[in-house]
Amino acid sequence: MKKFFFMIPMVAIMFAAASVVNAQDDYSKGEFFAGYQFSRIESTNIPAGFMVAGTGNFSKMLGVKGEYSYSSKDGAKSNTFMGGLQVKDNSSEGSQVRPFAHVLGGLVRYSADGFPSANGFGMTVGGGIDYKATEKVSIRLAQVDYRRGFGDVEGNTVRFGFGVVFH
Repeated sequence: MKKFFFMIPMVAIMFAAASVVNAQDDYSKGEFFAGYQFSRIESTNIPAGFMVAGTGNFSKMLGVKGEYSYSSKDGAKSNTFMGGLQVKDNSSEGSQVRPFAHVLGGLVRYSADGFPSANGFGMTVGGGIDYKATEKVSIRLAQVDYRRGFGDVEGNTVRFGFGVVFH
């Protein structure tokens, strides 16, 4: 009889744990983004570029993001390796229009044919709007970022991008 009374709390704990696990499945655990970017570094337009990013969400609204971007024009190249936080509604249900914001920091590298490359630290603040087309795919309608470079890459960059997000 004692075993029976001991089993009741154990079964209750199992049901509570199962409901917590189900509650955690109501948002996307991660996403991968690939898209086109147009950058303006100080007074120079660099139209050809791409960016890719991966985000691991640890709640409905907050995730850790890693991003790589590349652009080039006439032998001048820009590479960034950034990481930080992204705020976005990642719930499974809800609106198809999903605004987001992010704050990133990391390595910025500029190079040009015939010149030594410049490396430094950069910080990016930005955001955009995703349109959830299906359960697994969204269209990034727009992403706008402001990046400030420090050290050898000191300067301001404004970037516009768009692309596809896979959940």
